[in-house]
Amino acid sequence: MTQKTEERRLITILFADISRFTALSHKLDPEDVQEVANTCFEYLNQPINRQEGTIHKYEGDLVIALFGIPTSHEDDPERAIKAGLEMMGLVPEINETISKRLKAKGVVADLGLHIGINCGTVVAGEVGSLEKKEYTVMGDVVNLASRLKDNAKRGEIIVSEPVFRASRYLFDYKALPPVTAKGIEEPVWVFKPLKIREKPDPKRGIQGLYSPLVGRDKDLESLKQSVKKLEKGRFGAAFILGDAGLGKSRLYEELKKHLISTTQPEGCDYTFFKKHLTNYQSPITILEGRCLSYGDAITYWPFLQILEQIFGITDADSPKIIQEKLLKKARHLFPDDWKEIVPYLGYLFAIRFSDELDEKVKYLEPKDLRIQLFISVRKLLFQISRSQPVLIAIDDCQWIDATSLELIEFIFDSPEPFPLLFLGLARIEKEKPYYKTRENLKKKLADDYLEIILEPLDMDSSAQLTHNLLKVPGFSKKFRDKILAKAEGNPFYLEEILRSLIDSNILIFKSGIWTLSPLPYALSSIQIPDTVQAVIASRLDRLHQDVREVLQMASVMGRSFYVRILAHLGEFEELMLTLYLATLEEFEYIQKLESQKLKTESQKLKAESQKLKAESQKLKAEIEYIQKSKICNLQSEIEYMFRHPLLQEVVYNSLLKKRRKELHRRTGEAIEKIFHNRLDDFAEILAYQYINSDSPEKAIEWQKKAGHKAKERYANDKAIGYFEKVISIIKQQKLVGAIHELPLIDAYEALGDVHNLKAEYEQAIKNYEEMFDNATDKIVKAKARRKIADVCEKQGKYDDALKILESAEQILKGDSIDEIKERAEIHILVTGEK
Repeated sequence: MTQKTEERRLITILFADISRFTALSHKLDPEDVQEVANTCFEYLNQPINRQEGTIHKYEGDLVIALFGIPTSHEDDPERAIKAGLEMMGLVPEINETISKRLKAKGVVADLGLHIGINCGTVVAGEVGSLEKKEYTVMGDVVNLASRLKDNAKRGEIIVSEPVFRASRYLFDYKALPPVTAKGIEEPVWVFKPLKIREKPDPKRGIQGLYSPLVGRDKDLESLKQSVKKLEKGRFGAAFILGDAGLGKSRLYEELKKHLISTTQPEGCDYTFFKKHLTNYQSPITILEGRCLSYGDAITYWPFLQILEQIFGITDADSPKIIQEKLLKKARHLFPDDWKEIVPYLGYLFAIRFSDELDEKVKYLEPKDLRIQLFISVRKLLFQISRSQPVLIAIDDCQWIDATSLELIEFIFDSPEPFPLLFLGLARIEKEKPYYKTRENLKKKLADDYLEIILEPLDMDSSAQLTHNLLKVPGFSKKFRDKILAKAEGNPFYLEEILRSLIDSNILIFKSGIWTLSPLPYALSSIQIPDTVQAVIASRLDRLHQDVREVLQMASVMGRSFYVRILAHLGEFEELMLTLYLATLEEFEYIQKLESQKLKTESQKLKAESQKLKAESQKLKAEIEYIQKSKICNLQSEIEYMFRHPLLQEVVYNSLLKKRRKELHRRTGEAIEKIFHNRLDDFAEILAYQYINSDSPEKAIEWQKKAGHKAKERYANDKAIGYFEKVISIIKQQKLVGAIHELPLIDAYEALGDVHNLKAEYEQAIKNYEEMFDNATDKIVKAKARRKIADVCEKQGKYDDALKILESAEQILKGDSIDEIKERAEIHILVTGEK
C-alpha cells in the first residue's frame, strides 16, 4: 500500500481470526508456530487477492483485509463476503496441510475461523511519531468490524446491516439476534451469509417489495411471438406505447429475461460463466439505443450508440483507436468490399482516414452522402444477421431525430428481407415524427408488425400489484385501498409512493423483511400526493441539501450524465461525490450504466477463450490473465442515468430558471474543457446546453456549428432549426455590430442553401434577400444576388436570373482577389462554362 496522505475512504473491512490457534501454539516450538501461522496466511491470502482486496495487517492469528483501498469497486461488500466464504471453505485443507507437516510431532491441527465484515467511511493515513509511523485505517467502522468478529462463532461470518443491504441480492442470509458491541449504545442488527444464490435478485429495486409482472401477460406473449418470427428469419417491427410510468421498460426487461433464461445456464454468476465460457452462446444479437429529451436535435443519436456496440467503441477511445476498430471489424465482416462500407461509417464518428477511403466521401453531395450512409448501415446489419438474428431496441422514441426515423424506414425497404426485429418504446404523442414512421411500418410489414398500447392496469391487476408490493405487517386493507385509488393503475406511481414511505422511515427494512416503523405513525393521517410528480417532489424535499444539489446538477445534463462533468460542475471532492451518488443510487433516483468498455472487453474475453478451447491446460491461465489485464483495470467514462424520465423532469423543474441557465452554461463549459479534443462529437449537446443558458454568444456559436453539421449530414429540417435559432437569438438580444453580422449572414445563407436543396425556392430567395440586406460587405452582397439568380434559373425564370446577375456584377468594381473570384462564379452561372 503506497498511500501517504490522510483521506476519507469508503471501504469494506474484513477481520478473520483463527480459532484454537493459541491452544495449538502451546504445544509447539516458536519456529513451528511461525510456520503454522505462515501456512494459514498463505491460504487465507489467496481469496482476498482474488477479490482484489488488500492485506492490511497481521496481528498474531488475525488477518485484516480492506476492500476499497487502494482501488474502489462498486461491489466491495460483495467481494469481501465472497472472500470470507472462500476462506471458510479452505479451513479443512489448512488443517490437513498443517497436520501433515506436524505428523512427526504427533500434532493434529483443528483450527477454525470466525469472521466479521463491516463497511463505511474511515480515515486512512499514517499514524505514529517522527521515529515510527505506519499506514492504518481508523474509525467506528473498523471497531465494529472487530466486534462482529468477536461475536462470530467458530465457522461463522457475521456482517453488519450496511453490508447486508448492499449484498442481499446476491447471497442467502440468516438473520441473527442483535448483538451489543462495546462503545455502541444501541444493539446492532447482524446477518450471517450462507451461500451465493443460485438465482440472484436484481441488484436494484425495492428488495422485499417486489411483484411479478402483473396484467401484462398477453403483451409479453405477443413480444415472444415476434421474437419467434425473428428466429425464423423474418423482418419485423414492434412498438410498446404508453404514458409515463405504465411499464414500457419493465415489459422490455421481461422480454430480455425470457431470452436470457432460454440461453444462459441457470444461476449463472460470473464465476460460473467463466467456467462455462466456451459453451455459452446467445441466439440473438441485442443492440440498444436510447434517445435523449433533446436528442431530436442530434442526428443518428440512437444509431451511434448501436454502432458503438457493434464496433466496441467506448467513450475513452481516441479518434485513432476508433479508426482502428472500424477498420478491423469492417475487414472481418466484409473481407472483399470493406472499402465500400467503412468510409461512411467513419463519417458518422467524424473519423477521416487520410487516404483513398476519404475520396469516397469528399466530393459527394449531402443527399448522396446520406444515401451511402443508409446503405452502409443496412449492409452492416444484414451481415451481422447472417450469424445471428438482430433485435434493435430504441427507448424513448418520442425524442428520436427525424434522420434516424428515415434510416429505420430505409432498412425495412431492403430488397432482401433479413432476420431483424425493431422494437421502439415511446410515449403516445401523435404529433411526434415517430408516429408517422410507426404508421408506415405498420402498412409495410402487415402481419410482421406488432403494436402494444399500455393502458393503466385495471382494478383487479392494480389490486394484485398493490397486494404484492404491500404485503407488509401492519398495512391495513383500508390503507392499501387508499394507495390503490391514488395510483390509478400506474405502477411507477405506486413504486414512488412506496419509496416515499421508505424515505420517511415509515417503512423500514430489518431482519430481511420490510415492516412498519415502531414509531407511532397514524396511517390514516399520512397524506399521499395526487400525482406522481408530487410524490417525486416530496421525496426530493427529504434529501440532504448537498445530495439534492448533486441530483439537480445532473438533471441539467439530461437523463444520462457523465460523472466527470458533474464533478467539474460542482467542484466536489471525489470521495464526497462518490458518497452522494451512492446515496442517490441507493434511493433509486439514478442507476449506473454498464461500461461499454467493460462490455466490449467481456465479449473479447469470450471470443479469445473460445479459441483456447483445445488447449485445456492453458485455458485457466489465459482466462486469469485476460481477466486481470483487460477487465479489472478498465478505465472509461463513468455514466449514470435517471431511473425514469419523469424523475429527471421533476428534478430539473425544481430548479429556478436563473439557476438552470447558469448550470447549463457551466455544463457547456465543462464539456468544452473535458472533451476539448473531440468537440465535434458534442456539437448538438453543446448547442442544447448553451441555448438554455445565460450565454447568448456561446449559444450562437454552437447553434451555428450544430447547424452546419446537420447540413453536411443532409438532416435538412434539423439544420433549419439550428440556423433559425441563431437568427432568433441575435434579434431577440438586439445584438449589433460586425461581430454579430457574420453569424447572422452565415445563418441566412445556410438557410437559403437548405431550402434551395429542398426545392423550397420562395423561402430560399427570402433568406438570400435577408443575407443581402444585412450584409455591409459588397462581396457578400454580390454572392447573395448570385444565389438568388441560381434559384430563379431553377424556377425557369431565366430573364430574371440574368438581370439579377448583372446587378451583382455592378456591385463588384474592384480588383481584389475575392472580387475576381466572385465575378468568376457569376460568369460560370451566366455562361455555364468553368
